[in-house]
Amino acid sequence: YLASTTLKYYEDQGDKETDLPLVHWGCKTLIFETQNKIHEVLLNFPNRFIAGILRFFIFPRGRNISGPSIKNTLEIGDLISRKTKTREKLCHGVYLKDEPTNHLATMERALELYETAHPIKADLIKARKKGLIEGNTLEELMDTAVNQEVITKEQANQLSEYDKLALDIINVDDFSEKELKTLR
Repeated sequence: YLASTTLKYYEDQGDKETDLPLVHWGCKTLIFETQNKIHEVLLNFPNRFIAGILRFFIFPRGRNISGPSIKNTLEIGDLISRKTKTREKLCHGVYLKDEPTNHLATMERALELYETAHPIKADLIKARKKGLIEGNTLEELMDTAVNQEVITKEQANQLSEYDKLALDIINVDDFSEKELKTLR
């Protein structure tokens, strides 16, 4: 049902250029999951003889449908995590006002900063591999890189801002052992 509604939406309103990769990935995933759910039902079917007959008619050549490849999944990840028409279309109408309680706005800001911070971080990694800079933490690497003129102070500030924002996003609540015991 979900695959058919996806195809219907794509045919009626879809943007052929931006939506096709999402439709392909979504339908392939849904069909693969459907195959696996039918297989599970047949495994748990109370009458093994009837289950065998159903399996023969439903899967005459076995379960031969595979899910989307990792390449397809990574393509989808790039489409929704970068400034693309697909992402713009998916985020249309989403409340993205930058305020402390709006986590979607925080994610959006991080994605914007990533576009500028990623090449800077790549330059730091290359410089470290070449032995031009040394350091154990990102701050140490940035300080050394600024002193060695590998990156500018402005680039270091951009990378630092992105790193702080990314850490805020991925850090989870931390509870002491005492707090955890009181929750039981």
